Amino acid sequence: MCVLGWMNNASASYSQLNHVVASLDLHVRNQAIEERFGPAGSSLMRHLLEEATGQLLQGQGVETPLFEPFAGGVFLQDGSVVSLPNEPPHELAWLWWPVGIQ
Repeated sequence: MCVLGWMNNASASYSQLNHVVASLDLHVRNQAIEERFGPAGSSLMRHLLEEATGQLLQGQGVETPLFEPFAGGVFLQDGSVVSLPNEPPHELAWLWWPVGIQ
């Protein structure tokens, strides 16, 4: 639910995230959302990110005249970059920051 809210607004407040929750017909207090941002929630998000980025997506080949000039195939690579802030934002930063960054 927070991911959906942050996809729309990367700096969404708890109130804004709560609107996303409400659109899913769930009703919680802003404090309930805030309470989920602890070591366990941070660890879950890290593992989810690691699993998602480790997946290889493949599909069946498709023959189409559009790709005929490319006899060797057409390959797509994702060049997305996820940047972290220059300073660790809070006490959970050690879960996300690589060793050696102070």
